[in-house]
Amino acid sequence: MPFFAKLIVFWAAVIAILWLLSCFPTSLAARLAFSWQGPIPFPRESRSHLLFRWSRYALSWLARTAILIVLGSLATRSFPSLWGSTTFLVFLFGFTLLAGMAGLGACIALVAALRAKLFGPNPVFVGDEQPEVRRQR
Repeated sequence: MPFFAKLIVFWAAVIAILWLLSCFPTSLAARLAFSWQGPIPFPRESRSHLLFRWSRYALSWLARTAILIVLGSLATRSFPSLWGSTTFLVFLFGFTLLAGMAGLGACIALVAALRAKLFGPNPVFVGDEQPEVRRQR
């Protein structure tokens, strides 16, 4: 099958799965797919404070993956045959990618929080609505 045909089939499957999940919003799969992940903004919370919390959240994921990578490397000391296991190497690669994304996300959130805090605008979240911009003092 040509590449573009595979690409069309892939995106058709993605759209069909998203449509199917949206038809059953109370199912477990739909709730997992469409639920909010990470810190939720509090009412009257500034954007910079939310981004600082996002940075801490990403750093917590970085710490979790670092612990798993260290445990994996310690397991290879006890069981050297793990280095030949494709499953172990795939998990190690995945945890390394997750650690990189968590570290990059923490850095981006921290820089964005500092930019909002120092240079503005730093809107305040009001309930479930869009953030309103408050005047800088």
